Amino acid sequence: MPATPVPVASAVKQFAYPAIWVDFKVFGSLGMTLLFMLGQGLSLYRYVQEPQMKDLKE
Repeated sequence: MPATPVPVASAVKQFAYPAIWVDFKVFGSLGMTLLFMLGQGLSLYRYVQEPQMKDLKE
């Protein structure tokens, strides 16, 4: 099976520009993860319900 262009391009970037690749993998991935977590929290906040007093007694 022939290699697809995306992994080939990724490998070329990884070995041709290692400093840029490391900076992206460390800071870019961390930043995207934090943005994703913030977005998830904001979007799920709408669906969080406070417990009712009757629910606490049971």
